[in-house]
Formats: sequence, C-alpha cells, structure tokens
Amino acid sequence: MRDNFLCKVKLFLYSILIIVNAIRTENVHAGIYTVYGSRAGGLAYNSVTLHDIWAAHNNQAGLAFMQKPAAGLYYANKFLLKETGLKAISFVYPVNSGAIGVAYSNFGYSLYNENKLALTFGRKFGDSFAAGIALDYFFTSIGDNYENIHVITAEIGALFKVSDAVEIGIHIFHPVPVDIINNTATSLASRYTCGLKFEFEPMTLYAETEKHFNSPLIFRTGLEYHYKNIAYGRIGIQTWPVELAFGFGFRMQKLQVDIAASMHQVLGFSPQLSVSWFFK
Repeated sequence: MRDNFLCKVKLFLYSILIIVNAIRTENVHAGIYTVYGSRAGGLAYNSVTLHDIWAAHNNQAGLAFMQKPAAGLYYANKFLLKETGLKAISFVYPVNSGAIGVAYSNFGYSLYNENKLALTFGRKFGDSFAAGIALDYFFTSIGDNYENIHVITAEIGALFKVSDAVEIGIHIFHPVPVDIINNTATSLASRYTCGLKFEFEPMTLYAETEKHFNSPLIFRTGLEYHYKNIAYGRIGIQTWPVELAFGFGFRMQKLQVDIAASMHQVLGFSPQLSVSWFFK
C-alpha cells in the first residue's frame, strides 16, 4: 500500500514537472526532449562530443566517426515509474566519409505518449571537422478526445578537433522556430548545446552547457575512466534540476552494454540501460 502511494506521488510530481517544462519552454514534448544512451546518462547527460551510436539522437556530427554498422536499444525508467518510461532504438550504417542513421524514441503510456522518428546523417570534412543533420517527425498522442500533435523539425551539429586531446561539440535542436503541420500554438522550443571534451589517458573529462528558450542555463560535467577500451566507469553532475549520475559499461567483441542511474533531488532514481551491437 505504501509503495503504491509513493508511486502515485512520484507520478504526480513528474506530471507537474512536465507541465512546468511545457510552460517555460513552449514545448509539449517534455519526455523525449532529452539525451539518449546510458553512456551519456552516466556522465550526467554530457553527450554533444560523444562518438557513439546514440549520436543519431544527441549530436549527429558524432556519426561521422562510426566505422561499423551498429544497432542499439535504450531504456530509461524515469523515477522508477512505468508510466514515464523512455524507450529508444538507433541504427547506423557507415558510408564514405560519414554515416547515415535512423533513430526512434517513445515516452509515456497508453493515455499519453510522445514519439520521435529521425533520419540522420553525419560526415567528416577533413581530419578536424565533422558536421551532422537530422530530420525529425514528432507525434504526441493524448487520451480521450484531445487532438493529437504532429510536428516536423530538424537538428544540426558540428564537432571541432582542436588537438589530439581536445574536442569541441555544438548542437542545435529546432534551429528555425517554425512548426510544420499543426499546433503552432504549442510549438517546440529551440535548444542550444555546446560541449568540451578533454582526454588524458586513461580518463576523459566532459563539460557542457545547454540552453532552452525561456529556461535557465544548464551546466553539466562528467568524468569517464576506461580500462583498455573494455571496461568503463563514469560519474557526473548537472544543474537545473540538480542531478547526480554514475554508470559503467563494458565492451565484449561486437557487444557493448552500458548501465547508468541519475538521482533527482526530489523525485529519486532513474536507472538506464543501453545495449549496442556492431555487425562487423
């Protein structure tokens, strides 16, 4: 009985969080408006400089460094509530100097769910620069007699390699604040992210800032330790809201598994799991 009551309280608080986010950012897609992959999750959502399969969701320029076809599954149990589960898949296929990808995510439950489908592409331009783009389709389904919401938008990103140890990443979601299809009164908010990666073996330090329209600036930092590119340990922290995160991962031939959890100051834990398979 007590556990059921606590679940209802968490669901109520998270619903309030979604509503507040929607009001402050003019964004109705609060659940999938996030960072994907448990590697990024363990780093407190530092993602803009990562070169992995989840770059198809986070910063498409990172796809340019993918050398093998790969597929991935991701699940985040937001605050241990099944109604706020986030599911995502990603598929990437290298071509010439870059890679193309397909990314899909779903958030919510039967009475309220958000969906995002993206076609993505990332490409290298020389040894020090890569760029990426995504075309996104959003679909939100609300129970009873509410109107469903459809929006088409885009994302662009870039990576600059300053030196062998330092890299800068930039990503813009919804760069042109114009909604296509319907529901212009409930528009998406643009999101700007800039990050820095500094490698000093066997560790990598990440730092990132993120800005949503009409919302405070978010700061985050994370540290990743790797052992012979087989085992990984991660820790991080972000502001607004304050969340601590940690995680670990391992790579075994064609399989990569990453596990993470973040701790919200009010709503509690959000465990995450992502599994990636490389076909060659």
